[in-house]
Amino acid sequence: MPQATAQAAGRWVEMAIDYAATHRISALVEGTFRNPATPLTTARRFADHGFAVELHLVAVAPEESRLSIAGRFARDEKERGAARFTAVGDHDRAFAAIPETIAVLSVEDSPVGRIVVRSRTALLHEARRDGGVIHGVVEAAQREWERPLSDGEFADWIARYSWVSRYLRSAHPDDEDIRELRTQLGLDRERLESMRARCT
Repeated sequence: MPQATAQAAGRWVEMAIDYAATHRISALVEGTFRNPATPLTTARRFADHGFAVELHLVAVAPEESRLSIAGRFARDEKERGAARFTAVGDHDRAFAAIPETIAVLSVEDSPVGRIVVRSRTALLHEARRDGGVIHGVVEAAQREWERPLSDGEFADWIARYSWVSRYLRSAHPDDEDIRELRTQLGLDRERLESMRARCT
């Protein structure tokens, strides 16, 4: 999100959360988990108003996540003429913070009562609080993050990577941030190929 609007947008989200909690409106709040304090504060706000709070984590490998943000940018820009760009560094810092955020939300005094981990296609893990820490969440996510892609998944990744790379190279040949993203996607391709080779 552009720096100029981030502060205002964050405040608008806080106002919406406050309204939903105080007016007893059930809500689904989406976030990146880059700062553990943000989802913890949100969870406490709803719990203080009598809500049962759950955390649902979509576990996506970093290589897939980076390709997704690149694909979203390229597709939206091509179709609409404008798009939201996420720099590699911003993405990676948010991704790296996920385990810590999960740990904070899993501890005994957290207001979160149930945590569910999913891939984009399947339920991977579900755990409820039973008087203590919620266990197994980070481990379930890490298994998905580190899982080699199947033949079909890899073919799909390569097809999307090829289109995105061509588009970004053609549309933004001199943009340093986009060049960094393209370089990282190339490294991601090498890592995915290496992971698959070790499993054959």
